Amino acid sequence: MRMYTPLKSLDSLLQRAKTVSKCTPTLLVGFLAFLLPQGSSWAVAEESSPLSAIDVASVLKKKGISQKNFGFRVYDPEKKIILHQWNSDQTFIPASSIKILTTYTALKILGKDYRFKTHLMTEKDTIEEGMLLGDLYLVGGGDPFLTLVDITDFCLNLQRRGIRKIQGDFYYDDFKHAHQENISPKMREKASYNPGLSALSLEFNLYHSFWGRKLKSEQDPLKALIKRSFPDDSNLAQTRIPVKEPSYYTSTLFRKSCATLGIQMKPPKRQNHRKDQRDLKIIATVESPPLEKIVEGIHHYSNNLATELVGLEAAYALAPQARSPKESTQALKDYWKKTNSALELDDLVWVNHSGLSPLNRISPSDMVAFIRMIVSDPDHGIEFFKSTSVSGWRGQLRRVLPSYTNFFRVWAKPGGIDYAKALGGVFFTKESGRPILFSIFHSQFKKRMLFDKNKYPPEHIMRRKGKLPKRSFSTFLEFWLNTIP
Repeated sequence: MRMYTPLKSLDSLLQRAKTVSKCTPTLLVGFLAFLLPQGSSWAVAEESSPLSAIDVASVLKKKGISQKNFGFRVYDPEKKIILHQWNSDQTFIPASSIKILTTYTALKILGKDYRFKTHLMTEKDTIEEGMLLGDLYLVGGGDPFLTLVDITDFCLNLQRRGIRKIQGDFYYDDFKHAHQENISPKMREKASYNPGLSALSLEFNLYHSFWGRKLKSEQDPLKALIKRSFPDDSNLAQTRIPVKEPSYYTSTLFRKSCATLGIQMKPPKRQNHRKDQRDLKIIATVESPPLEKIVEGIHHYSNNLATELVGLEAAYALAPQARSPKESTQALKDYWKKTNSALELDDLVWVNHSGLSPLNRISPSDMVAFIRMIVSDPDHGIEFFKSTSVSGWRGQLRRVLPSYTNFFRVWAKPGGIDYAKALGGVFFTKESGRPILFSIFHSQFKKRMLFDKNKYPPEHIMRRKGKLPKRSFSTFLEFWLNTIP
Protein backbone atom coordinates (compact mmCIF):
# COMPACT_ATOMS: atom_id res chain seq x y z
CA MET A 1 0.00 0.00 0.00
CA ARG A 2 1.32 3.45 -0.97
CA MET A 3 4.55 2.14 -2.41
CA TYR A 4 6.89 3.88 -4.86
CA THR A 5 8.15 2.57 -8.17
CA PRO A 6 11.43 0.69 -7.63
CA LEU A 7 14.47 2.51 -8.91
CA LYS A 8 15.75 -0.50 -10.84
CA SER A 9 17.28 1.62 -13.60
CA LEU A 10 20.06 2.67 -11.21
CA ASP A 11 20.99 -0.80 -10.04
CA SER A 12 23.66 -1.42 -12.68
CA LEU A 13 25.51 1.80 -11.91
CA LEU A 14 25.20 1.17 -8.19
CA GLN A 15 26.68 -2.30 -8.61
CA ARG A 16 29.51 -0.82 -10.67
CA ALA A 17 30.37 1.63 -7.91
CA LYS A 18 30.34 -1.20 -5.36
CA THR A 19 32.62 -3.29 -7.58
CA VAL A 20 35.10 -0.44 -7.97
CA SER A 21 35.21 0.10 -4.22
CA LYS A 22 35.86 -3.60 -3.66
CA CYS A 23 38.58 -3.83 -6.28
CA THR A 24 40.44 -0.63 -5.41
CA PRO A 25 42.62 -1.21 -2.33
CA THR A 26 43.14 2.49 -1.68
CA LEU A 27 39.44 3.20 -1.66
CA LEU A 28 38.78 0.17 0.53
CA VAL A 29 41.36 1.32 3.08
CA GLY A 30 39.91 4.82 2.97
CA PHE A 31 36.40 3.48 3.44
CA LEU A 32 37.43 1.37 6.42
CA ALA A 33 39.12 4.39 7.94
CA PHE A 34 35.72 6.02 8.11
CA LEU A 35 34.19 3.18 10.11
CA LEU A 36 35.23 4.68 13.43
CA PRO A 37 33.20 4.74 16.62
CA GLN A 38 30.83 7.67 16.72
CA GLY A 39 32.38 10.68 18.32
CA SER A 40 35.93 9.93 17.13
CA SER A 41 37.81 12.22 14.75
CA TRP A 42 38.46 11.47 11.08
CA ALA A 43 41.34 9.05 10.52
CA VAL A 44 43.10 10.94 7.74
CA ALA A 45 43.67 14.69 7.55
CA GLU A 46 42.29 16.49 4.52
CA GLU A 47 44.57 18.21 2.04
CA SER A 48 43.43 20.91 -0.32
CA SER A 49 44.05 20.11 -4.01
CA PRO A 50 42.07 22.59 -6.14
CA LEU A 51 41.58 22.08 -9.87
CA SER A 52 43.21 25.04 -11.59
CA ALA A 53 41.96 24.38 -15.12
CA ILE A 54 38.94 26.61 -14.62
CA ASP A 55 39.00 30.22 -13.50
CA VAL A 56 36.07 30.35 -11.09
CA ALA A 57 36.11 34.14 -10.79
CA SER A 58 35.99 34.57 -14.57
CA VAL A 59 33.12 32.11 -14.97
CA LEU A 60 31.10 33.86 -12.27
CA LYS A 61 31.80 37.29 -13.75
CA LYS A 62 30.75 36.13 -17.21
CA LYS A 63 27.46 34.83 -15.80
CA GLY A 64 26.84 37.96 -13.76
CA ILE A 65 27.19 36.22 -10.39
CA SER A 66 28.70 37.91 -7.37
CA GLN A 67 31.68 35.92 -6.09
CA LYS A 68 30.53 36.14 -2.46
CA ASN A 69 27.09 34.70 -3.38
CA PHE A 70 28.54 31.47 -4.75
CA GLY A 71 30.26 28.54 -3.08
CA PHE A 72 31.09 24.86 -3.51
CA ARG A 73 33.27 21.99 -2.36
CA VAL A 74 34.27 18.83 -4.23
CA TYR A 75 35.77 16.01 -2.19
CA ASP A 76 37.43 12.72 -3.14
CA PRO A 77 36.66 10.15 -0.40
CA GLU A 78 39.23 7.68 -1.77
CA LYS A 79 42.19 10.06 -1.69
CA LYS A 80 40.73 12.04 1.21
CA ILE A 81 41.46 15.37 -0.44
CA ILE A 82 39.46 18.42 -1.41
CA LEU A 83 39.59 18.58 -5.21
CA HIS A 84 37.98 21.95 -5.73
CA GLN A 85 36.40 24.61 -3.52
CA TRP A 86 35.18 28.17 -3.47
CA ASN A 87 33.87 29.99 -0.37
CA SER A 88 33.49 26.53 1.13
CA ASP A 89 33.33 27.74 4.73
CA GLN A 90 30.80 30.49 4.05
CA THR A 91 27.17 29.70 4.84
CA PHE A 92 24.44 29.78 2.18
CA ILE A 93 20.69 29.14 1.97
CA PRO A 94 20.30 25.37 1.39
CA ALA A 95 16.55 25.27 0.60
CA SER A 96 15.41 21.66 0.00
CA SER A 97 18.94 20.26 -0.19
CA ILE A 98 18.89 20.26 3.62
CA LYS A 99 16.25 17.52 3.46
CA ILE A 100 19.04 14.94 3.30
CA LEU A 101 20.15 16.00 6.80
CA THR A 102 16.62 15.38 8.08
CA THR A 103 16.02 12.06 6.32
CA TYR A 104 19.41 10.57 7.19
CA THR A 105 19.13 11.66 10.84
CA ALA A 106 15.63 10.17 11.06
CA LEU A 107 16.84 6.86 9.63
CA LYS A 108 19.66 6.75 12.19
CA ILE A 109 17.36 7.50 15.13
CA LEU A 110 14.18 5.63 14.16
CA GLY A 111 15.48 2.90 11.85
CA LYS A 112 14.47 2.12 8.27
CA ASP A 113 11.56 -0.15 9.34
CA TYR A 114 9.88 2.42 11.58
CA ARG A 115 6.17 3.02 10.90
CA PHE A 116 3.96 5.92 11.96
CA LYS A 117 0.70 4.95 13.69
CA THR A 118 -2.69 6.66 13.78
CA HIS A 119 -5.18 5.33 16.33
CA LEU A 120 -8.94 5.34 16.70
CA MET A 121 -9.58 4.98 20.45
CA THR A 122 -12.38 4.97 23.00
CA GLU A 123 -12.77 5.03 26.76
CA LYS A 124 -15.04 2.02 27.35
CA ASP A 125 -15.29 0.01 24.13
CA THR A 126 -18.80 -0.95 25.24
CA ILE A 127 -21.56 -1.23 22.64
CA GLU A 128 -25.26 -1.24 23.56
CA GLU A 129 -27.90 -1.50 20.83
CA GLY A 130 -25.55 -0.13 18.19
CA MET A 131 -24.31 2.76 20.36
CA LEU A 132 -20.68 3.10 21.44
CA LEU A 133 -20.70 4.33 25.04
CA GLY A 134 -18.27 7.06 26.02
CA ASP A 135 -16.13 9.37 23.88
CA LEU A 136 -14.31 8.61 20.62
CA TYR A 137 -10.73 9.78 19.91
CA LEU A 138 -8.87 10.14 16.63
CA VAL A 139 -5.22 10.26 17.72
CA GLY A 140 -2.64 11.58 15.28
CA GLY A 141 0.79 9.99 15.17
CA GLY A 142 2.37 12.31 12.61
CA ASP A 143 1.90 9.96 9.64
CA PRO A 144 3.10 11.91 6.57
CA PHE A 145 1.27 9.55 4.19
CA LEU A 146 -2.15 9.30 5.88
CA THR A 147 -4.91 9.15 3.24
CA LEU A 148 -8.68 9.32 3.00
CA VAL A 149 -8.64 5.56 2.37
CA ASP A 150 -6.99 5.08 5.77
CA ILE A 151 -9.56 7.07 7.74
CA THR A 152 -12.36 5.38 5.78
CA ASP A 153 -10.94 2.07 7.04
CA PHE A 154 -11.59 3.38 10.57
CA CYS A 155 -15.24 3.98 9.66
CA LEU A 156 -15.55 0.51 8.15
CA ASN A 157 -14.12 -0.94 11.35
CA LEU A 158 -16.83 0.81 13.38
CA GLN A 159 -19.47 -0.50 10.97
CA ARG A 160 -18.19 -4.08 11.26
CA ARG A 161 -18.54 -3.78 15.04
CA GLY A 162 -22.20 -2.90 14.59
CA ILE A 163 -21.72 0.70 15.78
CA ARG A 164 -24.26 3.18 14.40
CA LYS A 165 -23.87 6.02 16.89
CA ILE A 166 -21.30 7.50 19.29
CA GLN A 167 -22.89 8.39 22.63
CA GLY A 168 -20.20 10.78 23.87
CA ASP A 169 -18.11 13.46 22.21
CA PHE A 170 -15.75 13.02 19.27
CA TYR A 171 -12.25 14.38 19.94
CA TYR A 172 -9.20 14.70 17.74
CA ASP A 173 -5.81 14.53 19.45
CA ASP A 174 -2.92 16.21 17.62
CA PHE A 175 -0.94 17.04 20.72
CA LYS A 176 2.13 15.06 19.68
CA HIS A 177 3.43 17.95 17.55
CA ALA A 178 2.78 21.67 17.62
CA HIS A 179 0.11 22.95 15.25
CA GLN A 180 1.06 25.59 12.66
CA GLU A 181 -1.04 27.16 9.90
CA ASN A 182 2.05 27.20 7.67
CA ILE A 183 5.25 25.21 7.56
CA SER A 184 7.12 28.50 7.27
CA PRO A 185 5.71 31.97 8.00
CA LYS A 186 8.56 33.39 5.90
CA MET A 187 7.19 31.83 2.71
CA ARG A 188 4.06 32.54 0.68
CA GLU A 189 1.04 31.72 2.82
CA LYS A 190 -1.20 30.47 -0.01
CA ALA A 191 1.44 28.34 -1.76
CA SER A 192 0.62 24.65 -2.07
CA TYR A 193 4.12 23.77 -0.81
CA ASN A 194 3.44 25.65 2.47
CA PRO A 195 0.37 23.97 4.06
CA GLY A 196 -0.52 23.67 7.72
CA LEU A 197 1.47 21.37 9.97
CA SER A 198 -0.10 18.91 12.40
CA ALA A 199 0.33 15.45 13.87
CA LEU A 200 -3.02 14.64 12.26
CA SER A 201 -2.42 15.49 8.59
CA LEU A 202 -4.23 14.08 5.57
CA GLU A 203 -3.28 13.80 1.87
CA PHE A 204 -0.30 16.17 2.37
CA ASN A 205 -2.77 18.80 3.68
CA LEU A 206 -3.81 19.80 0.18
CA TYR A 207 -7.36 20.17 -1.09
CA HIS A 208 -7.99 19.99 -4.84
CA SER A 209 -10.63 22.56 -5.72
CA PHE A 210 -12.41 23.66 -8.88
CA TRP A 211 -13.60 27.21 -9.40
CA GLY A 212 -14.85 29.42 -12.18
CA ARG A 213 -17.66 31.77 -13.12
CA LYS A 214 -20.37 29.22 -12.38
CA LEU A 215 -18.75 27.93 -9.18
CA LYS A 216 -17.99 30.64 -6.66
CA SER A 217 -15.68 30.14 -3.71
CA GLU A 218 -18.49 30.37 -1.14
CA GLN A 219 -20.21 27.41 -2.81
CA ASP A 220 -17.29 25.10 -2.10
CA PRO A 221 -18.33 22.65 0.65
CA LEU A 222 -14.98 22.70 2.43
CA LYS A 223 -14.25 26.44 2.38
CA ALA A 224 -14.75 26.72 6.13
CA LEU A 225 -12.16 24.02 6.72
CA ILE A 226 -9.36 25.46 4.64
CA LYS A 227 -9.81 28.99 6.00
CA ARG A 228 -8.99 30.92 2.85
CA SER A 229 -10.73 32.14 -0.28
CA PHE A 230 -10.15 30.73 -3.74
CA PRO A 231 -8.33 32.76 -6.38
CA ASP A 232 -10.51 34.95 -8.58
CA ASP A 233 -10.24 33.27 -11.97
CA SER A 234 -12.65 33.51 -14.87
CA ASN A 235 -11.69 30.12 -16.33
CA LEU A 236 -12.63 26.76 -14.87
CA ALA A 237 -9.44 25.40 -13.39
CA GLN A 238 -8.02 23.16 -10.71
CA THR A 239 -5.67 24.19 -7.95
CA ARG A 240 -4.13 22.67 -4.86
CA ILE A 241 -5.32 24.61 -1.84
CA PRO A 242 -3.17 24.36 1.31
CA VAL A 243 -5.15 23.33 4.39
CA LYS A 244 -4.49 25.59 7.37
CA GLU A 245 -6.37 23.56 10.02
CA PRO A 246 -5.22 20.01 9.18
CA SER A 247 -6.48 18.28 12.33
CA TYR A 248 -9.99 19.72 12.13
CA TYR A 249 -10.01 19.07 8.37
CA THR A 250 -8.98 15.42 8.84
CA SER A 251 -11.44 14.71 11.66
CA THR A 252 -14.31 16.41 9.78
CA LEU A 253 -13.67 14.26 6.72
CA PHE A 254 -13.56 11.21 9.00
CA ARG A 255 -16.95 12.19 10.46
CA LYS A 256 -18.35 12.71 6.94
CA SER A 257 -17.03 9.34 5.79
CA CYS A 258 -18.62 7.64 8.79
CA ALA A 259 -21.93 9.41 8.15
CA THR A 260 -21.89 7.93 4.65
CA LEU A 261 -21.89 4.49 6.29
CA GLY A 262 -24.73 5.43 8.63
CA ILE A 263 -22.61 6.14 11.72
CA GLN A 264 -23.60 9.27 13.68
CA MET A 265 -21.29 11.30 15.88
CA LYS A 266 -21.02 14.87 17.17
CA PRO A 267 -18.86 17.52 15.44
CA PRO A 268 -15.17 17.13 16.27
CA LYS A 269 -13.49 18.91 19.18
CA ARG A 270 -9.77 19.40 19.80
CA GLN A 271 -8.37 17.53 22.79
CA ASN A 272 -6.80 20.46 24.66
CA HIS A 273 -4.46 18.40 26.80
CA ARG A 274 -2.46 15.25 26.26
CA LYS A 275 -4.80 12.35 27.07
CA ASP A 276 -3.12 9.44 28.82
CA GLN A 277 -3.55 6.72 26.22
CA ARG A 278 -3.27 4.10 28.93
CA ASP A 279 -6.79 5.14 29.91
CA LEU A 280 -8.06 4.48 26.39
CA LYS A 281 -8.68 1.34 24.37
CA ILE A 282 -7.64 0.99 20.74
CA ILE A 283 -10.43 0.28 18.29
CA ALA A 284 -8.25 0.32 15.17
CA THR A 285 -4.79 1.39 14.00
CA VAL A 286 -3.45 2.51 10.64
CA GLU A 287 0.28 2.15 9.97
CA SER A 288 2.34 4.05 7.42
CA PRO A 289 4.76 2.44 4.97
CA PRO A 290 8.22 1.83 6.48
CA LEU A 291 10.36 4.92 6.95
CA GLU A 292 12.78 3.75 4.27
CA LYS A 293 10.01 4.03 1.64
CA ILE A 294 8.86 7.38 3.02
CA VAL A 295 12.40 8.71 2.69
CA GLU A 296 12.55 7.52 -0.92
CA GLY A 297 9.36 9.44 -1.57
CA ILE A 298 10.77 12.58 0.07
CA HIS A 299 13.94 12.38 -2.01
CA HIS A 300 11.94 11.81 -5.18
CA TYR A 301 9.11 14.34 -4.74
CA SER A 302 10.72 16.72 -2.20
CA ASN A 303 7.48 17.06 -0.23
CA ASN A 304 7.89 19.64 2.53
CA LEU A 305 5.13 18.42 4.86
CA ALA A 306 6.38 14.82 4.80
CA THR A 307 9.91 15.99 5.62
CA GLU A 308 8.73 18.12 8.53
CA LEU A 309 6.74 15.24 10.03
CA VAL A 310 9.65 12.82 9.65
CA GLY A 311 11.99 15.29 11.37
CA LEU A 312 9.50 15.96 14.15
CA GLU A 313 9.10 12.23 14.76
CA ALA A 314 12.86 11.72 15.01
CA ALA A 315 13.14 14.58 17.49
CA TYR A 316 10.17 13.24 19.48
CA ALA A 317 12.09 10.01 20.03
CA LEU A 318 14.92 12.07 21.56
CA ALA A 319 13.03 14.86 23.30
CA PRO A 320 9.20 14.63 23.43
CA GLN A 321 9.01 18.24 24.56
CA ALA A 322 10.52 19.42 21.24
CA ARG A 323 7.19 19.84 19.44
CA SER A 324 7.87 22.64 16.92
CA PRO A 325 10.15 22.56 13.86
CA LYS A 326 12.61 24.98 15.49
CA GLU A 327 12.77 23.01 18.73
CA SER A 328 13.03 19.68 16.95
CA THR A 329 15.81 20.74 14.55
CA GLN A 330 17.78 21.87 17.59
CA ALA A 331 17.23 18.44 19.14
CA LEU A 332 18.60 16.77 15.99
CA LYS A 333 21.56 19.15 15.91
CA ASP A 334 22.31 18.31 19.56
CA TYR A 335 22.09 14.61 18.68
CA TRP A 336 24.92 14.93 16.17
CA LYS A 337 27.02 17.03 18.52
CA LYS A 338 26.81 14.25 21.10
CA THR A 339 27.28 11.28 18.78
CA ASN A 340 29.80 12.60 16.24
CA SER A 341 32.16 15.29 17.44
CA ALA A 342 33.89 15.34 14.04
CA LEU A 343 30.95 17.29 12.64
CA GLU A 344 31.50 20.98 13.27
CA LEU A 345 27.97 22.38 13.32
CA ASP A 346 28.51 25.76 14.95
CA ASP A 347 27.71 27.60 11.72
CA LEU A 348 24.70 25.45 10.83
CA VAL A 349 21.38 27.32 11.14
CA TRP A 350 18.60 24.74 11.01
CA VAL A 351 15.15 26.26 11.65
CA ASN A 352 12.97 23.64 9.98
CA HIS A 353 13.35 20.19 8.49
CA SER A 354 12.29 20.79 4.89
CA GLY A 355 14.47 23.79 4.08
CA LEU A 356 11.39 25.91 3.40
CA SER A 357 12.83 29.07 4.94
CA PRO A 358 15.34 31.75 3.94
CA LEU A 359 16.74 31.58 7.49
CA ASN A 360 18.39 28.16 7.11
CA ARG A 361 22.15 28.28 6.57
CA ILE A 362 24.85 25.70 5.86
CA SER A 363 28.33 25.86 4.35
CA PRO A 364 29.55 23.68 1.45
CA SER A 365 32.10 22.15 3.81
CA ASP A 366 29.46 21.16 6.37
CA MET A 367 27.18 19.75 3.67
CA VAL A 368 30.00 17.66 2.26
CA ALA A 369 30.84 16.48 5.79
CA PHE A 370 27.28 15.18 6.12
CA ILE A 371 27.40 13.55 2.69
CA ARG A 372 30.74 12.00 3.62
CA MET A 373 29.21 10.56 6.78
CA ILE A 374 26.25 9.13 4.85
CA VAL A 375 28.39 7.54 2.14
CA SER A 376 30.73 6.00 4.70
CA ASP A 377 27.83 4.53 6.70
CA PRO A 378 27.71 0.77 5.94
CA ASP A 379 23.93 0.78 6.52
CA HIS A 380 23.34 3.37 3.79
CA GLY A 381 26.30 4.30 1.59
CA ILE A 382 25.76 5.79 -1.87
CA GLU A 383 22.45 3.88 -2.06
CA PHE A 384 21.01 6.68 0.07
CA PHE A 385 21.19 9.02 -2.95
CA LYS A 386 19.73 6.73 -5.61
CA SER A 387 16.20 8.09 -5.03
CA THR A 388 17.26 11.74 -5.36
CA SER A 389 17.47 13.73 -8.60
CA VAL A 390 19.46 11.85 -11.26
CA SER A 391 21.22 13.49 -14.20
CA GLY A 392 19.49 12.91 -17.52
CA TRP A 393 16.72 10.93 -15.84
CA ARG A 394 14.75 12.48 -12.99
CA GLY A 395 14.15 15.83 -11.30
CA GLN A 396 16.01 19.06 -11.92
CA LEU A 397 19.16 17.24 -13.03
CA ARG A 398 17.25 15.90 -16.01
CA ARG A 399 17.24 19.47 -17.34
CA VAL A 400 20.55 20.69 -15.91
CA LEU A 401 22.59 17.78 -17.31
CA PRO A 402 20.57 16.34 -20.19
CA SER A 403 23.49 15.02 -22.28
CA TYR A 404 23.78 11.26 -22.76
CA THR A 405 27.44 11.25 -21.64
CA ASN A 406 26.36 12.44 -18.18
CA PHE A 407 23.39 10.09 -17.99
CA PHE A 408 23.03 8.64 -14.43
CA ARG A 409 26.37 10.11 -13.37
CA VAL A 410 25.05 12.59 -10.79
CA TRP A 411 22.78 11.64 -7.87
CA ALA A 412 21.99 14.70 -5.78
CA LYS A 413 19.31 16.55 -3.81
CA PRO A 414 18.50 19.95 -5.30
CA GLY A 415 16.98 22.84 -3.43
CA GLY A 416 15.49 26.13 -4.47
CA ILE A 417 13.53 29.09 -3.18
CA ASP A 418 13.39 32.58 -4.65
CA TYR A 419 16.99 33.83 -5.10
CA ALA A 420 18.64 30.76 -3.57
CA LYS A 421 19.67 27.49 -5.25
CA ALA A 422 21.59 24.50 -3.92
CA LEU A 423 22.65 20.99 -4.88
CA GLY A 424 24.41 18.31 -2.88
CA GLY A 425 25.21 14.63 -3.41
CA VAL A 426 27.58 12.40 -5.37
CA PHE A 427 28.77 12.03 -8.93
CA PHE A 428 30.75 9.24 -10.56
CA THR A 429 34.08 9.75 -12.30
CA LYS A 430 34.40 9.26 -16.04
CA GLU A 431 36.95 6.45 -16.08
CA SER A 432 36.75 4.46 -12.85
CA GLY A 433 33.17 5.24 -11.80
CA ARG A 434 34.20 5.97 -8.21
CA PRO A 435 31.99 8.37 -6.23
CA ILE A 436 32.99 12.00 -5.68
CA LEU A 437 31.14 14.09 -3.09
CA PHE A 438 30.07 17.67 -3.75
CA SER A 439 27.83 20.54 -2.71
CA ILE A 440 27.23 23.79 -4.58
CA PHE A 441 25.27 26.91 -3.62
CA HIS A 442 24.13 30.21 -5.11
CA SER A 443 22.40 32.59 -2.68
CA GLN A 444 21.53 36.13 -3.80
CA PHE A 445 21.33 37.47 -0.28
CA LYS A 446 20.44 41.11 -0.96
CA LYS A 447 17.71 40.26 -3.45
CA ARG A 448 16.29 37.64 -1.10
CA MET A 449 16.23 40.18 1.74
CA LEU A 450 14.36 42.69 -0.45
CA PHE A 451 12.01 39.94 -1.60
CA ASP A 452 11.19 39.07 2.02
CA LYS A 453 10.34 42.74 2.63
CA ASN A 454 8.03 42.74 -0.43
CA LYS A 455 10.37 45.17 -2.16
CA TYR A 456 11.50 42.86 -4.97
CA PRO A 457 9.53 40.77 -7.50
CA PRO A 458 9.47 36.94 -7.49
CA GLU A 459 12.42 35.29 -9.19
CA HIS A 460 10.52 34.01 -12.23
CA ILE A 461 9.44 37.56 -13.14
CA MET A 462 12.99 38.90 -12.99
CA ARG A 463 14.29 35.90 -14.93
CA ARG A 464 11.71 36.50 -17.65
CA LYS A 465 12.94 40.10 -17.92
CA GLY A 466 16.54 38.90 -18.23
CA LYS A 467 17.60 40.62 -15.01
CA LEU A 468 18.98 37.58 -13.19
CA PRO A 469 22.35 35.80 -13.56
CA LYS A 470 22.55 32.84 -15.89
CA ARG A 471 22.41 29.40 -14.29
CA SER A 472 25.89 28.27 -13.37
CA PHE A 473 25.64 24.83 -11.74
CA SER A 474 25.80 22.98 -15.05
CA THR A 475 29.07 24.72 -16.03
CA PHE A 476 30.89 23.50 -12.94
CA LEU A 477 29.25 20.07 -12.88
CA GLU A 478 30.22 19.40 -16.49
CA PHE A 479 33.76 20.56 -15.79
CA TRP A 480 34.10 18.22 -12.81
CA LEU A 481 32.51 15.33 -14.69
CA ASN A 482 34.83 15.74 -17.68
CA THR A 483 38.02 16.54 -15.74
CA ILE A 484 38.24 14.23 -12.74
CA PRO A 485 39.48 10.80 -13.92
